Amino acid sequence: MDYKKELDELTEWLKNALSFKLPSYKELPPVPLYMEQVVTYINTIMAPLSSGEKKNLTSFMVNNYVKAKIIDEPVKKKYDSNQLGYLLAIYSLKEVLNMSDISLLIEMDEDVSTDKSTLYRFYSRMSEDIISTRVGQAKDKVEMYKQSYERQKKAGNPKAEQYLNDELALMALRLSIKSSIDKILAEALLATIAKTTNKKELASTKTLHESKFVEKAALEESKRVAEAKAKISRKKKKEIESLEVSSKPKKQKKEKKK
Repeated sequence: MDYKKELDELTEWLKNALSFKLPSYKELPPVPLYMEQVVTYINTIMAPLSSGEKKNLTSFMVNNYVKAKIIDEPVKKKYDSNQLGYLLAIYSLKEVLNMSDISLLIEMDEDVSTDKSTLYRFYSRMSEDIISTRVGQAKDKVEMYKQSYERQKKAGNPKAEQYLNDELALMALRLSIKSSIDKILAEALLATIAKTTNKKELASTKTLHESKFVEKAALEESKRVAEAKAKISRKKKKEIESLEVSSKPKKQKKEKKK
C-alpha cells in the first residue's frame, strides 16, 4: 500500500491549519443570526482546525452556554457579533476546559477591557500566534517524515510504511502528553484564581495534588516516548544505510598491472 495520498492529505490539512485566521471583529456578521445560522457560521469558520464532526458546535451546546450564563441570552432568538466572537473562542476552549473554567475566564474579561472588539482582537492575535508556532512545527516534522518515507520506498525498504506509522504515532503520543500537561497546568492556574478571588468556584473535582501526580506520570511517559523514538530512529538509520550501500552499483575491480 502506498501512503502517498494519505500523506498528501495530511500535509494539505496542516497547510490549511497553518494559514488559519479568525475573522476580524469588523468581518463578523453585522446582522444578528438565528441559532441554525450561528451553528453553521461557527463550524464553517473553524472547519480548517476541525479533524472530525465530533468537535463541531451544536445548538445544544450553545443553549447550555446561555443557560450557564457564559454568553448573554439571545435577543428575539438572535445572536449578535459579540456573542459570535465569544462562541468562536469557546469552540477551541471547549476541547480543553469545562464550562465553569470557561465561564471564569470570560468573567475576567472586564479586568482586561470592557470593549468587546478589543477583547476579541486580543484573543485572535494570541490564537494566531500559537497556531502559527505549533502547527508550523508539526508541518515541518510531517514533511521530514514524508521525505524519509519516499526515500525508503525508492530504496525498496519493505518496512517504509511501518517506520512512517511509528514516527506519526510517537508524534501523536508526544503531542497528547503535552496537551494533557498543558490542560493540568491550566486547571491548576484557574483553581488558584478561583480560590483567591470572588469569582465563582470551579466545578472541576480534580485537586492540585492529583494534578501533580498526573503531571509526574505524564513526564515519565514522555521520557519513555523519547527513548523509544531514539531507538527506532537508530534502527531505521542503520537499515536505510544498509539499503543504500546494497543498492549502489558495484565498482569493477581494476585490472592488476602486469
